[in-house]
Amino acid sequence: MIADQTTRSEVLDCSRSFLVQAPAGSGKTSLLIQRFLALLARVERPEQVLAMTFTRKAAGEMRERIIQALRSAAGAPPAEAHALVTHRLGQTVLQRDAQLGWRLLDNPGRLNVMTIDSFCSTITRAMPLLAQFGAQPETIDDAAPLYTQAAQATLALAADDPDLQKALYVLLLQVDGRRDALEQVIAVMLARREQWQDWVVAGAARTADLRLLLEAGLSAAVERALAPLRQRLDGRLLDTLVQVAACSREQLLARDKTCPWEAVCTTGPHALAYWQAAAELLLTSQGTWRKQIGEAMGLPAKSPGQLALKALIAGLADDPALAERLHACRSLPPPQLAESTWEVLEAMLQILRLSLGQLWLVFQQARQIDYTGVALAAVQALGTAEEPSERLLALDAQIQHLLVDEFQDTSILQGNLLGLLTAGWQPGDGRTLFAVGDPMQSIYRFRKAELNLFLQAWESGRIKHVPVTTLNLAVNFRSECSLVDWCNAVFREAFPDAHDLERGAAAHFESEAHRGDSHDAHVTLHYWSAPDPVDEARVVAAEVQTALAESAGKVAILVASRSHAQPIMAALRDVGVPYRAQDMDPLLSRPVVGDLLALTRALLHPADRLHMLAVLRSPMVGLSLADLLALTEHESLETEQGRPPAVIERLLEDAGPLSADGQLCLQRFLPVWRAALARLGRSPVERLVRSLWLSLGGPLCTDATGWQDAERFFAQLARLEGEQRLTLENLDQALERLYAAANADPALRVEIMTMHKAKGLQFNTVILPQLSRKRGQDDLPLLLLEEMLDGSILIAPRPARGRSHEDDRFYQWLLRRERQRLHEERKRLFYVAVTRAERKLVLCGVAADKNGVPEPQGELFKYVWCDDLPMRRIGHAAGGGAMAGAGQPQRVRPDWQRPPLPETLPVSWKRAVGEED
Repeated sequence: MIADQTTRSEVLDCSRSFLVQAPAGSGKTSLLIQRFLALLARVERPEQVLAMTFTRKAAGEMRERIIQALRSAAGAPPAEAHALVTHRLGQTVLQRDAQLGWRLLDNPGRLNVMTIDSFCSTITRAMPLLAQFGAQPETIDDAAPLYTQAAQATLALAADDPDLQKALYVLLLQVDGRRDALEQVIAVMLARREQWQDWVVAGAARTADLRLLLEAGLSAAVERALAPLRQRLDGRLLDTLVQVAACSREQLLARDKTCPWEAVCTTGPHALAYWQAAAELLLTSQGTWRKQIGEAMGLPAKSPGQLALKALIAGLADDPALAERLHACRSLPPPQLAESTWEVLEAMLQILRLSLGQLWLVFQQARQIDYTGVALAAVQALGTAEEPSERLLALDAQIQHLLVDEFQDTSILQGNLLGLLTAGWQPGDGRTLFAVGDPMQSIYRFRKAELNLFLQAWESGRIKHVPVTTLNLAVNFRSECSLVDWCNAVFREAFPDAHDLERGAAAHFESEAHRGDSHDAHVTLHYWSAPDPVDEARVVAAEVQTALAESAGKVAILVASRSHAQPIMAALRDVGVPYRAQDMDPLLSRPVVGDLLALTRALLHPADRLHMLAVLRSPMVGLSLADLLALTEHESLETEQGRPPAVIERLLEDAGPLSADGQLCLQRFLPVWRAALARLGRSPVERLVRSLWLSLGGPLCTDATGWQDAERFFAQLARLEGEQRLTLENLDQALERLYAAANADPALRVEIMTMHKAKGLQFNTVILPQLSRKRGQDDLPLLLLEEMLDGSILIAPRPARGRSHEDDRFYQWLLRRERQRLHEERKRLFYVAVTRAERKLVLCGVAADKNGVPEPQGELFKYVWCDDLPMRRIGHAAGGGAMAGAGQPQRVRPDWQRPPLPETLPVSWKRAVGEED
């Protein structure tokens, strides 16, 4: 019997609402399906059960598994106890289906399983007027170009508006006069507008009141930060603290010295100044409990004040968390905004208000919208809990049971949507909410996921206003026993003992293995005395070969950053191991795309000397470096003789300085090139570039993957040209967001992906390279914004150069909070990566030699270095490898000529090479 079977059975109680924490490998999807089937067996219509996920893949998998469960229910029962539960629930649903004539197997669309984004789209389609859409626009994944376009339009309008010119001037001073930097700030804020839109629009007529709202939110945040201190230090301890501070103050004033902790005597524990003064009294400047207490503090040896303070600190010394919080309160900002800070914020609010209108115009012109816009429109179309729209009333009547997957990834906007959907629920009305997730796997803060929604619901036992029973699953079905025990030991140290909403930190929950062990060496740790990515890549390739030979399972190489994968992919190619790397190779890094981009630049700007030389050197033309040098020397000679510098094409007319092969290359290149120039302006640029590439033999210089990369380049070129946005800058931006095509062979057993992409997957062997690599230092954002669960926001501009420290305090405090949350999320990302392994885990990092003892580098690598953890440690000497060569690109022969096109070739291709106009 499964150890937590009682818990798994309890969640099938369809009369109660639950919040379930399901750690990695605990069978969360199976539990969701069982709950969904149990609810289906109780409702009148299948549409009354709504399950919402966050990705189309997850929704598709859930729908497919529900259908499969119903089909299997018609057959013989399985032997496994867990599968038997699903089988019996499926049989009950089939009986209900036959009784009410649902015909679910013939009409699977009646299963109400969808993403939250799809659910929002259904609302806006049903209520186009309230959603202010009219005809439904196309929803796009990447709206960054539209944000930028709206930001540009905003700044242009503000520059011409006398009422906004002062605000624009203030903001430009803030960014050292860089218009592009201000444009970026506005674009980033538009991407996060769900956090501030209502707040800014509501204050359009009363801007001054917004300052009061901001300061109220800041005061509340400071109060929350101080609350644990008040809870920990009771009245008796505080009385002692006041008495000691009074004794010290009296002695210091008698010596004409100031008392740094005077506020302990003059204010109460409700004030920020009180706790900051208490920190000065109890802690050193480094944040540790004081050990030296004497005359300098106004507390002579063996005086009552000194003895009382020593006793007080001795009673608190075993609580490092208290010292940490007390030390942190030193940096809390005052609850009032500095005038200079408010001046910048007021200016930004005026500009942001204008940018909202410009973004809406951009969306309308493009007939496109982002997912945030759809969600905001859906919430608007539903109305409020006090004044619900007809659509909300209809949904309230329809939805009897709501299931939410991956609840830890819910944003505040999505949480508000759940609150609206359940606003009309009453105790005992038979409606239930079931949410499942794992706060230890909350890794999507960059997608606006708010972990504190889960943590708050867990601690309060309520999701919005719906009471829920909190349950925790413990059994891990994925990993072998030794791996589960190893993970428990590592993350017991990495995660706190209890959820911490202030730090955005999830507590660790132990897992219990369901599988036994199939071998001994579950964890292998490779380390180098200094960073050596090339040698590490070779070791990783060897580990991949070993894993493939040992087992028929799949191998995953999970990296924190795409750049970490480059040497590993080269090493795998060297040993002949095929792999799939989805969205890992930037398209711009592919040689064929580099050639096509140079061809496009040279075609659009024939005087572009650099890219014209790149075309001539490319494999499809094939001039040698000696020939290129001869050309440039010829140009220099003409310049010395007083002639103006010639463009490359004019130099090519005199091929005398070139070698025989170089002259053959030019004889082949120049006619094709001049024909393309002649058609420039009369034919689409995409067709001209494709024609040049084909006519010069570009396809001969690449493989099948290169063909796919070329097609992606041509598609971007055609799209930008069709949208009348074809500029070299826009082309570069579009290509920066694209990646080379991955190997699509389904038989591949080796996957390379980022840790984020690996969430929800599992592999026989997992390899984690470069764990010691430091995360790059982020630039200081020009504007920091934090949305609170109570609806308030904290927003601080980066102080301009030359401003005082007080102006800087609010910003620095918010920056520390953000970095602390990102730090906690990186630990959770590591947890996600480690728990993908079923059988074997390989870790790589740096352990620098310190007096003959290896010392692990990097926080993540330090967590796994513990001597008590069972693993194989293998040391390597650094500096022994050289980067594998990629080989020379295949070049077209100098005398190659494109053969006549076959008659069967499509007319569109003939048009591309100019043989059919």
